[in-house]
Amino acid sequence: MVTLSSIETITTDGTYTLSIPAGYFQNAEGYRNKALTYTIVVNTPKNTLNYVSVNPVEGEIEKLTSPILLTFGENLKAFSAEVMMYKDGNEFSPVTIARSADNGEIVKLSFDIPQGISEKGIYTIKVPEKTIYNLLGKIYNPAFTLTYKVGYKPVPVDSETMKKAKALLKQSGVGYPAANSESRANLTALTTAEKIPTDETLQKAIDAFYCEINVEIPTVGNWYFISNVGVTGSPLYVTAKNNELGLTTDKSKATAFEVVEPMLFKTINGKYLFTGGIEDNADNKTMTLAKMVVSGVDAEKLFGSLSIFGYYKTNKSGEIKNAYASIDRSNMIVSTDDDDTAPVFNDTYSGAFAFTATTKPSEQPIAIDMTCTVSPATVTDANTTLTLTFTDANTISINSQTDAKLCTEDGTTIQSLDLRVNEILGNALTVNVGNLQDAKYKILIPAGYVSYTIDGTKYINNEMQVMFEVKKGSTVDPTPSAEFNYTYTGFLYYPADDKVKDVDLNKFTIGNAHYNYSYKPQGLMVDETKEILLIKEFSGDVVRRGHFKKVASMPTDPDSPEAYQIEFDTPIAEGELKAGIYIFVIPNATYGDYNFGKYLKNSSFVKASDCYVNEEERFSFSVDNTVTGINSITTGDNVEKKIYTLQGIRVREMTTPGIYIVNGKKVVKRRE
Repeated sequence: MVTLSSIETITTDGTYTLSIPAGYFQNAEGYRNKALTYTIVVNTPKNTLNYVSVNPVEGEIEKLTSPILLTFGENLKAFSAEVMMYKDGNEFSPVTIARSADNGEIVKLSFDIPQGISEKGIYTIKVPEKTIYNLLGKIYNPAFTLTYKVGYKPVPVDSETMKKAKALLKQSGVGYPAANSESRANLTALTTAEKIPTDETLQKAIDAFYCEINVEIPTVGNWYFISNVGVTGSPLYVTAKNNELGLTTDKSKATAFEVVEPMLFKTINGKYLFTGGIEDNADNKTMTLAKMVVSGVDAEKLFGSLSIFGYYKTNKSGEIKNAYASIDRSNMIVSTDDDDTAPVFNDTYSGAFAFTATTKPSEQPIAIDMTCTVSPATVTDANTTLTLTFTDANTISINSQTDAKLCTEDGTTIQSLDLRVNEILGNALTVNVGNLQDAKYKILIPAGYVSYTIDGTKYINNEMQVMFEVKKGSTVDPTPSAEFNYTYTGFLYYPADDKVKDVDLNKFTIGNAHYNYSYKPQGLMVDETKEILLIKEFSGDVVRRGHFKKVASMPTDPDSPEAYQIEFDTPIAEGELKAGIYIFVIPNATYGDYNFGKYLKNSSFVKASDCYVNEEERFSFSVDNTVTGINSITTGDNVEKKIYTLQGIRVREMTTPGIYIVNGKKVVKRRE
């Protein structure tokens, strides 16, 4: 028997198709399956419309008057219906149920007894399913019954302190007071006592509950996500990838850790978690978890959080150093060091951690949407070999039991393709397409065709399509032409602060840094017809398109008169862009020296080889709309080394084989 499961629960109604390619399964005799297709209809429950409050509240009441009000959390469709009120199980009075004319979120249940009901009895009103619909008419109420005990002893109303005490007792799990803790037992006794305690007595028990040090810790054999808790902001989940610890706000990307004896945390591929990193073994290394306590910080703010103390590193003399785990939340890094001799909890650093129970990660290959780039995007006579690079992996494998297909632009299959793993790059497929005619094509890569392993987890691709175009006889070439001198680097650019507001990108400007230097290329001239792109760092999505336009001078620097500012098709509005990294992509030969300017006017008067121009440049900016402003200009000759993948993702160094853009120049890293 084979079980197929989805990574996430399907919650959207509709008809879904499950496709299993031919040859996906094989029995002991070597027989393989034909291509299979299954249709699944998902129809989620619609009887989920529930009221959020009722007035008067159900239960014991001295007198029941008309109308009874039901409040829902959204606007309702207008309606009117008749139901019956029962007294002690017998019909008692008709009840009209209808949406309030004054408030679309309120339903009135009215009965014709002006003086109200005070005669002792148990009164019930049954409202059938599908009586009340939301405004769109898509969801409706389940059947429910309102019950009132009239003439019985009224139930005392809980004070706000009692409500808080009862709510606190519902807080359980890792980090919260243990089931056998003294504070939990005391608070439980007070909330269930026949004689109602005073608010002062309850508050003392609540304070003790917050400060309880006998808390539940993770259970050996169970799996947990570990997150860092800060003074403000969302939790940061711990990840373990490529032998390094990381942080993410996306819970779906968090690493699951198993608790092993003694209190240690291990990944699915056998890596152990410690306060400063991950290790291959746990010899002579320990971890201690305790209720988070920081001097001067209210226990209520740290409620449910644990501190982690234990192995940090072994110094050169072989001495083991321990420390409290600490996270620099402003820079999203694990910041544990020798100085962390006590837990910390402030606006920037936090040593408070929460543990969320989860299940053991799947050991079967995980199907994902893989990131793949194609180069060149346009095939010419000079370059007929396509390279498909899978940027998330160092090494890939292919399933020889299935075939990739070459298709026309509309999806019609032309032939099977003999894709090969590039032995030099390791994470790329290559194929020669020199026999194709001028047209647009797509490569269909079936599900499960490509696989790679990261940190012990194997991933396979979902079905994917890669587009490319053939233009034989075209001069299209992804690398700069040798006609120009591609060594022009003398420029200023603005803004250059670490963080900018989104509207500051409307003022992106380049200027001449060689203005009075006779030994450097003279002047700055720009081809204002070249399209400049602003893209998102990770997705590569185009945010804006624009061109450079000449302006009087560099912003904040009137002594730099040769300057060109971006002009978007549509300016960026304040608050439009989310926080993140955005990149300006400047094509090669967009700007250059005075000779380049003459060349743009009349190429017959100036040789291209006498023109100094730029190679493709990429300028990244961190957008944060909480910053106060920008003032500085940076000189291009002194900018830091900027390394990007072909997808526009900035990296610290070239760690895997492939093609990178380093300060605007293409660099190939070979396999060592």
